[in-house]
Amino acid sequence: MKKFTVKRLTAFLTVLIIALSLFTACGNEKNEGGSATPTKKPEAAVSPEATPGGEEEKPVGDKTYTISDKTIADSYPAIATDGVEITDEMCEDAIVNEGNLQRLAEVMSRASSGEEITVAYIGGSITDGSVATPQEEKCYAGLTQTWWQYTFQDAKINYVNAGVGATDSYIGVHRAAKDVISNNPDVVVVEFSVNDTRQHNQETYESLLRMLLNSESKPAVISLVLCTETSYYQDHYKVANALDVPVISYAKIAQANMADGTWEWSQIGAPDKVHPNNGGHSVIAHLLTYFYNKVLNSINDSSYFTYSVPDETVTLSRYENADILYADEIEAVSMDGYEKTQIYSGLFNQNAWKTTTGGTITFEVEANNIGIIFQKTVGGNGGQFDVYVNGEKATLNPIDANFPGGWGNYAEYIELGKYPDAGKLTVTVQPAEGSTGKELSILALTVS
Repeated sequence: MKKFTVKRLTAFLTVLIIALSLFTACGNEKNEGGSATPTKKPEAAVSPEATPGGEEEKPVGDKTYTISDKTIADSYPAIATDGVEITDEMCEDAIVNEGNLQRLAEVMSRASSGEEITVAYIGGSITDGSVATPQEEKCYAGLTQTWWQYTFQDAKINYVNAGVGATDSYIGVHRAAKDVISNNPDVVVVEFSVNDTRQHNQETYESLLRMLLNSESKPAVISLVLCTETSYYQDHYKVANALDVPVISYAKIAQANMADGTWEWSQIGAPDKVHPNNGGHSVIAHLLTYFYNKVLNSINDSSYFTYSVPDETVTLSRYENADILYADEIEAVSMDGYEKTQIYSGLFNQNAWKTTTGGTITFEVEANNIGIIFQKTVGGNGGQFDVYVNGEKATLNPIDANFPGGWGNYAEYIELGKYPDAGKLTVTVQPAEGSTGKELSILALTVS
């Protein structure tokens, strides 16, 4: 047997080291190929939010609802459009913002269980149904209500139409408590995008949505954007999107379809270039009920985050506690030449104050913001009246009740100002120097 010399030992160790090095290198090559445990964790190939198939995993909400397959299968179809061409693509385009759907899904779930619910609409003359024939049956609100009644036949569906012609969201926010919230609505559709044309309307609109959303019945609120032949108020989008409420824009598709010749105004609108005709009302109802069916059909497969009203506001939103005061709710401090009387104005309460002799009237109210709703009249006897708040003239121009040759009497308003630190306000209305008439009907005071 040969001796194991130092020289041979050195050679043996050298071979062993080389072998071990080769073995380690092969192992590292396997790790890079993915069949062995790597010495270093590789970077993730996909984002942690993605599913193995590459699609982003949907976040799971804290609310789920179940509606019977029969209710879904038997749901009423989107309202027919009275011959106006419309496609699903148009309906999808009209859903400008789907918003948080938790409250709406909950209402549908309750209705499917046979509970009593209330669906309300607030807006101007289009919501009231002007030009639709017959008005109550063919206005978009009445047509849309058909969907609720026939889809949830075991439920009692209450209907509130709080549309008042020629009014914007300033008057809307002040009458919302009495005309809408008092009915404990479960769904409220809000429309003022035709009449909102004044600088403060974005703020009054936001205050209105917030007032409704924060009211005791916690309704689902839907922003409905309508248009005339040529225009509509677009600042509503920003407010509604910030509040994460659904936005259905008839205006968006109507303007686009008229621009490319798909529709003509005569198919959807009246000769006054403002109001939709029966065709237009049916399209508005179709868009709303298409959206309702979309929500209904996805409820069983969806989860929802509980809706809460965002704290951050788009505007100062100073009208959230707004109210309207009629002649049967507040007494004037003094009346000279005025009488309490009933005046038809379109407002839901007809109790008012009227002078035909150029009288003077004074009120005392506690408010931070104040205004006066008065009647514009076509008879030619309407006068001009100055308004003083706490002894100071409140407006540059007087109230002008005269509307000669106009389309009819209507409720107009003047915002007198904001007095955040005043407390009690004394408001006096008296004839302006050189007034051309002596009549004035004060329909209500607006306060917040």
